[in-house]
Amino acid sequence: MKQAIKRIVVGVDGSEHDVAVLRAAENEARRRRADLCPVLVFDCSTQVPAHRHDPAHDVHERFCHDEAMETLSHICDQAIGRGGDAPVVTPAVVPDQDAARALVGQASRTGDLLIVGAGKHGTLHRLLYGSLDRYCRKNAPCPVIVVPQTNGKRAH
Repeated sequence: MKQAIKRIVVGVDGSEHDVAVLRAAENEARRRRADLCPVLVFDCSTQVPAHRHDPAHDVHERFCHDEAMETLSHICDQAIGRGGDAPVVTPAVVPDQDAARALVGQASRTGDLLIVGAGKHGTLHRLLYGSLDRYCRKNAPCPVIVVPQTNGKRAH
């Protein structure tokens, strides 16, 4: 028996391809009458003071979080339409050094669908480090849709 999709988790990273990825996710959400959860994973650990007890650490973490939320809000405003059949949108920012792992973790509920953009890196990078979309397809506990790049531009 096929499971109903109740929530669509979509990974964004602040790139120009995000609008296409979010629009594809919104179309799926409308079609399936599912909620839409755009997720931006951010990592500011290389810029954070070394000691977690340093007061600057908390300030910097908050700054990174707020900056990520502002980026995500801007992308959502550009890509997600309004209207009577608009899905419930619940954006989320997630601090993590591994975006692929974080997205798979976010899309772990029963009834989830994960949507990501096609890989942004060249062949050498993918050979050395793998790709986010490949990791998600292999490890996500839910169905995964990969939105291909368009107009000859590399996707993120």
